[in-house]
Amino acid sequence: MKKNGFTLIEILGVIIILAVIAVITIPLVDRTINKGKRNLDIVQKQQLIKALKDYYADYTHSKEMISNLSCKKISELVDSGNLDNPVNPLTNSNYGSDDKVCVEKTGSSSVYESNVMYKYYAEIGGTKYYE
Repeated sequence: MKKNGFTLIEILGVIIILAVIAVITIPLVDRTINKGKRNLDIVQKQQLIKALKDYYADYTHSKEMISNLSCKKISELVDSGNLDNPVNPLTNSNYGSDDKVCVEKTGSSSVYESNVMYKYYAEIGGTKYYE
């Protein structure tokens, strides 16, 4: 007798093997995607800080940096051309209207400001992310 096709046991065996492979790989792929989003979020915040540095490099003639704390909303950095319209990789939405990037001046404020240090951070949703 000639055999045409697969038996039910063979088909079930293949389905079980594919199910085991899926159970193993789906969580790994999900973790990899989430890790990529977290890494992209870190890089994006570094880009926001870089955009603020570029903004102040472009506008050094202004006296804005005299204060100890200076912040720019992300929308202002986009409007000034120092930043493309960024999307939060964790939420896949634009940053909020209250999200901002700040620079804080610390150290002495002498005439030459030789001991002045600057701390940059992005404030997203009320949480500060330092450089």
